[in-house]
Amino acid sequence: MENAHETPAQSEQRFRRLLEAAPDAMIIVNGPGEIILVNSQTEKMFGYTREELIGQSVEILIPERFRGSHEAQRMRYMGGPYVRPMGAGFDFYARSKEGREFPVEITLSPLETEEEGVLIISAIRDITDRKRLEKMLRQQAQVFENIYDSVILTDQAGRIIDCNPATEKMFGYAKKELLGQPPRIWHRPAESAELTAEIIEGLKEHDRWSGRINFVRKDGSAGMCEVVVVPVHDEDGRQVATIGVSHDITRQTQEEEALRRQRAFLRQVIDLSPSFIYARDRQGRFTLINQTGANYYQTSVEALLGKTDADFIENPTEAVAILNEDLSIMDSLKDFGPEIRLINIQGGTRWMQVIKRPLLDEHGVANQVLGVATDITALKHAEEILRESERQYRSVVDNVKEVIFQVDPAGLWTFLNPAWTEITGFSIEESLGTNFLDYIQLEDRPRVVELYQVLLQGEIEYYWHMPGIVTKTGSLRWLEIYARPTLADDGTITGMSGTLNDITDRRRAEQALLASETRFRTLATHAPVGIFQTDAQGECIFVNKRWVEISGTSSVQAMGRGWTKVLHPDDREAVLAEWQAAARAGREFSQEYRFQIPEGTVTWVFGKATPLRDEKGEITGYLGTIIDISERKRTELLEKDRNQVLEMISQNRPLKVVLNALVQLVERQYSELLGSVLLLRDGRVYHGAAPSLSESFTQLVDGLALSAILKTQDMAAYRGETLIVNNMADTSNKDGYRDLALQHNLRAYWSAPIFSSDGALLGLFTSYYRQPNKPTSEERQLVRMAGRLAGIAIEHYQLTEQLVYQAQHDALTGLSNRPLFEDRLQQAIAHARRNDCLAGLLYLDLDQFKQVNDSLGHTAGDALLRQVTERLQGCLREEDTLARLGGDEFAAVLPELESPHAAAAIAEQILEITTAPFIIRGQELRVTISIGISLYPTDSPRADELLSMADNALYRCKQQGKNSYQFYTSEVDEMVHR
Repeated sequence: MENAHETPAQSEQRFRRLLEAAPDAMIIVNGPGEIILVNSQTEKMFGYTREELIGQSVEILIPERFRGSHEAQRMRYMGGPYVRPMGAGFDFYARSKEGREFPVEITLSPLETEEEGVLIISAIRDITDRKRLEKMLRQQAQVFENIYDSVILTDQAGRIIDCNPATEKMFGYAKKELLGQPPRIWHRPAESAELTAEIIEGLKEHDRWSGRINFVRKDGSAGMCEVVVVPVHDEDGRQVATIGVSHDITRQTQEEEALRRQRAFLRQVIDLSPSFIYARDRQGRFTLINQTGANYYQTSVEALLGKTDADFIENPTEAVAILNEDLSIMDSLKDFGPEIRLINIQGGTRWMQVIKRPLLDEHGVANQVLGVATDITALKHAEEILRESERQYRSVVDNVKEVIFQVDPAGLWTFLNPAWTEITGFSIEESLGTNFLDYIQLEDRPRVVELYQVLLQGEIEYYWHMPGIVTKTGSLRWLEIYARPTLADDGTITGMSGTLNDITDRRRAEQALLASETRFRTLATHAPVGIFQTDAQGECIFVNKRWVEISGTSSVQAMGRGWTKVLHPDDREAVLAEWQAAARAGREFSQEYRFQIPEGTVTWVFGKATPLRDEKGEITGYLGTIIDISERKRTELLEKDRNQVLEMISQNRPLKVVLNALVQLVERQYSELLGSVLLLRDGRVYHGAAPSLSESFTQLVDGLALSAILKTQDMAAYRGETLIVNNMADTSNKDGYRDLALQHNLRAYWSAPIFSSDGALLGLFTSYYRQPNKPTSEERQLVRMAGRLAGIAIEHYQLTEQLVYQAQHDALTGLSNRPLFEDRLQQAIAHARRNDCLAGLLYLDLDQFKQVNDSLGHTAGDALLRQVTERLQGCLREEDTLARLGGDEFAAVLPELESPHAAAAIAEQILEITTAPFIIRGQELRVTISIGISLYPTDSPRADELLSMADNALYRCKQQGKNSYQFYTSEVDEMVHR
């Protein structure tokens, strides 16, 4: 209903936007086949500009050889577009401006217009790519069906699920006999189990199996075939089936076909090879390359064929050197390599082991070179990494701040790095061979011994402990021990190894931090704002009491990533993105967002967090606060919604749209409230807006008398007071209206009156609750404001309707004026055209009206016109339109006539009603009427011509003595214009 008052200009503008947004070329053609409108996609597809297309025949877009048949098809379609199904697609060929022909798919739809009759909308889609794909799929299917070798697809259980016709021919079985059977159906029983095991083992180890198989055909004859079996994997790498290709080599006459299949197999092997395999001609152009090679060049095989190394290698000198090397190999007919070299291929530098040999043609001439390059970059890097690792290991061990140690089963040190001396003061030489327990303070030794024994027995994989260590000076330092068992090659435990980390400073800092945290938590618990703390990854580690109150969740639920679950679903993505951006940049986080607890309550907050850094400047977490800004947000939203409603009113938006926006304004402020606007008309109420109420409830309420809602004791609403019913189930004044509300799960309601500017009651702003409730003072104040806006909107709508009515109706008689009459005439013609029927036009004129005006005055003449109007309306049908065109001239539009006699019958009835006198100021007056009649489409298909023809018929009627009716004929036209 939102577009019910849309102007034709707005409708046309919306229609043009839809055309421009369409992904297809959209062309609108009139009856004669002229293009009247295209979209931008049409320009792109055909290469013409809009100016070049508008006014041209649509055949300009059709190849010349099809234009004659297309024009005939178009004429047939225009002859009956209403009985043919629209929207059916069919293939066609189009022609662009430069003469390119391409296949298209066209969908035709008829469009009825009042001005130009039936238009045809053509949606055109270029299907060149789809045709190419369909052709390729057909070719692939044909290839499978026409493969000379047997191709068999088996599932994981080894059952045949598909095979080609060559399989039937080779083994003598029909396809339906093979489906569901294992391939051993044609193997000798003695060989079947062994062969199956060999194939399975080959697939497991090499991901393929190939070999020769002796087989027995259905007729009992024996044969031999070469078979290749490979697994089929899905996109996740899981084997889902097996393909077996069998070549019958029983008869040597099939050698040529065997060679073809061998080449195909070789192509597959080449593409599956991890080595870069290629062939180049004397110009350096690639004539063969496998997928591995294409991957190195970061392109496709097709893109490489015909290209040279110069197109991909960054250094031109290197490309020339490779070409000269190839020419030397071809000229000398000598193999090259293997040689390890560094090659700069587009995308990076690679170590390659290269082997080349000349390729001879059938004349023994070498015009190509075959190369195999194996990428050993990873091997080279691994060798370098190993050498570097050995150097770094010694450097790390000697310079690391942690003690790295090894002890034997007796607990004696067998290895210590220099960090041991820095921490304890004991040298490595004096410590090796001594027992590690001698350095641990006495109270910690029992626990360390227990852990060490359990470790040596293999009961645990590692242990972690923090004992005190006595240094050479006698001071105590705290070390963190991490130890694992040391294993021999046979898996036996030969001791333990691990690290010792000095945590003395950390232990002291932890004790100080514990005291600081105690003070912080005491302060945070009683702070008036929400306080939270996270680690560096955004995991929550603390929230205070006020944060819990604002968020509506518990502190336990907020820990870790739990705090993100309280974020409003519409805000969660933006908040987390901003938080991550702040964390990456190491900056402060600040943002307004919403919390939503499971019950649905929404709270607006302003959150701000500052990064916490350690002594090195690294972020260790965030400390932040949140402030409840719900009231400010509610006020901002209310002001925004109020201004939007006022703007809607000023833009003459439909009343229902404005009232819906008003109700939603209230509901957004108080989500538990369900609002509605009841409009008062003739003592009854009708819903002007109720977006959250069920349609079944509003339909039952619409049309109820106002007194059914406002009982005697409730009539306070007429005095401007608010009616409140806290619990409809408990009220002593039950009635039908409240029963309806209870049936629709509405338990409480209250109504506020809506008044006009002069104090007239226009309706009620009624609010409902799902549970017994009563409005707060804030809710009542908001609804009163909404009621005032509703009154403004309703009065504005009523004034607009009144102005529209006055603009379309005669002030004296209340009949349609000339503009409205012309619009109704156009509608009648369009309706008659669609339904293939007649429409009529009566042109009426009072015969003695001037004498009445001259003798009795204009007041009497006006009274006479009003009485004539009443009698004329009594003669017309409900669907007819009577209009006053000016003075004593009237016209009537008669849509959908069965025959000309129907128009004559109405005219005769009009003549009949004027026989009785008219009483004006107590005097009897007699007037008669002359009537001219024209018909659509008999006389003309155009409204202006029909009006002119009816006027000529009226004039002829006047010439013949008045007080009669006359149909338009060509003779009438000649007599009038003599």
